[in-house]
Amino acid sequence: METKPAVKSVNERVKEGIILSIILTIAIFTFSMVSGRLGLVNVWAGCMFFWYWANVDHFKMDHIVENIVGSLVGILLCFGLYYVLHNYGMSVFEIAMIAVLLVVLFFCITEFLPIILNKATFLFITVLTAHQFLTECNYLDLLISYAFGAVWFMIILGLAFKVLGALAVKKTA
Repeated sequence: METKPAVKSVNERVKEGIILSIILTIAIFTFSMVSGRLGLVNVWAGCMFFWYWANVDHFKMDHIVENIVGSLVGILLCFGLYYVLHNYGMSVFEIAMIAVLLVVLFFCITEFLPIILNKATFLFITVLTAHQFLTECNYLDLLISYAFGAVWFMIILGLAFKVLGALAVKKTA
C-alpha cells in the first residue's frame, strides 16, 4: 500500500519558506563575498549550478552527481567550441555548434546517458554560447568558480537540510 506524503499547512509552508529564503540568501551572499576574496571572476557559474539544482531538481541529493557531471560536460563542450571558433573560424564553429547541439539534444530527449548529457549540460551550453563567452572568457576561472560554487552550495545546503530535517523529526516525535 502506497502512502501519500503529508500535506503541509499554509503556516508550515510559510515558516519553511522564510527559513529557507534566509538560509539561501545568506549562502549566496557569503559565496559571492568569499569568491571575491579568492579573486574569482565568473561567480555566476557557481550560482547557475545552484539555480539549476534548486529550480530544476528541487535540491534532490540523489541527482547531484549527474547535475555536476552534466554541467561540467557543458562547460567543456563550450570550451571546445570556443577553441574551434578562435582557431578555425566561424564556418567551422557553426558546423561544430550544430553537431554539439544535435548530439546533446538527442541524448537529453532520449535520456540514454543521463549522467553525462542532461538538462544541466544543455543549460550550460545555452548560456556559454552567448556572444560574450565566445569572444572573451577565462575558462580556467570559470571552472574554478563553478567547482567552488558546486562544493559551497552542496556543503552549506546539505547541512541546512539536515538541521531542518532534524528539527522536523523532533517536532513530530
